[in-house]
Amino acid sequence: MKEKRRLLWVDKDPSLYSSNYIGMFDLTKGLIMVEIILSHCINDYLNLLLYDGGDNILVQLLLSPLTLLRYGPVPMLFMICGYGVRRQRIKKCIKNHIKIFLFPYLCVMIGVMIFVFIKWGLFGGSLVGRLVQQVLPFLFGFHPGAHLLGDSLEQIGPVWFVFTYIFGSIYLNFVLQAKQSWVQVFILAAGTAVALILVGLPLPFCLQQILICSGFMYVGMALKREKVPQQKLPLYIVLIIYLICTVSTELGGLAEIGNNVYRFGGIDLILAYLAGVVLLCLHQRLNVLQGVIADGLRWIGRHMMWFCCVHTISYLAVPWKKIGAYFGNYPLIGLLVEILTSFAFAILGCILIEVGIKKRIAKKRASRKDIISRYGD
Repeated sequence: MKEKRRLLWVDKDPSLYSSNYIGMFDLTKGLIMVEIILSHCINDYLNLLLYDGGDNILVQLLLSPLTLLRYGPVPMLFMICGYGVRRQRIKKCIKNHIKIFLFPYLCVMIGVMIFVFIKWGLFGGSLVGRLVQQVLPFLFGFHPGAHLLGDSLEQIGPVWFVFTYIFGSIYLNFVLQAKQSWVQVFILAAGTAVALILVGLPLPFCLQQILICSGFMYVGMALKREKVPQQKLPLYIVLIIYLICTVSTELGGLAEIGNNVYRFGGIDLILAYLAGVVLLCLHQRLNVLQGVIADGLRWIGRHMMWFCCVHTISYLAVPWKKIGAYFGNYPLIGLLVEILTSFAFAILGCILIEVGIKKRIAKKRASRKDIISRYGD
C-alpha cells in the first residue's frame, strides 16, 4: 500500500513484459500524449522539430538522441493501434468504426465553432472568414500539411490522428480480405507509393496519411503476432537506428507524417518505420514504472483518443500567440501558462466525458433492471 502512494517506483515483476495486448501500452500512449501537447505549446515559441542546437556543439550533442523522436512517435502510435486491428466483415467494420468516430468528431467541430463565435465577439473581424478558415476544414477532414495551405485555411489539428486511425483501419480491413500475406503487403506498399507521390497535393480526408499509416498499423499486427516488444532489443540495433536518424537529420532529412513532409521521400519513411519499432520496444521497457505519476500517465494513455479530441479544441481555437504576446519579454511565463492551461483543459475535458459516460451506463443499467423486474412481476 505504501508503494502505491509513492510518486514513482520500479516494479521488477517479469510479467510486466509478457502481456501481448493493446492495454500494455497505456504508459507509452500517455507519455506520447504528454510529449505531443508539450511540443505543440513549445512550437508557438520555438520550432522544436527543426531546432538543431545552432552552432553550439554541446547543445547539438545533447539534442542528438531526440532524432529518434523526430522520426518515430507517430509511427509508434499507429503500430500500437495495429494491436487492436483484426479482420472483420467489411460492413461490420465500417459500421463499428463510423459509430466510434462520428459523435466525438462532431463534438470537436462544434467546440471549435463555439470558440470561433466567442473570438468573433471579442475581437471582431469577418465571421464568415473565421468559419471558413477554422470550421470548414472539418467538413473535409482537411489536414494536407501547413506548408501547403498558407494563411487561407487551418488544418483539423491533432484530431487528424483519430481521423486517420478510423479510416485507416477501414482501409486496412479491406486489404486484409486478401488471404495471401504477400498480396496484402503489395497493396499496402502500392498505396504508400501513391501517397508519397501525392504528398505535394493538398488532398482532403487525410488521404495520404491513411495510405501511409495503415502500413504502420499492419506492422503493429506483425509485432503483436511475433511478440517483438516482449523481447529484449539488442543495444547495437538501437545505436544503428539512432546514428542513421542523426546523420539523416544533419543532412536535412525529416519525416513529419501529420504534415505530409518527407524530405528524402521513401528513405525518410523507411527510417520512420525503423524508429517507430525501436521506440515501441524502448517504451515497453518503461512498464516497470509504477506509482502515482505512472498511474496518471496510464490514465492519459487509456483516454488517448479523448485527449486528441479535447486538445484539438484548445490547440486550434485558443489564440495562444496573442496570449503569449501579453507576456512581452517573459516568454517562459507565457509558455508555462500555455502548457498548464492546455493540460488542464484536456484533463478536465476527459474527466467530464468519463463522468458523463459512467452516468449514461448507470442509467441504462437501472432502466434495464426496471424492465426485468416489471417483466418478472
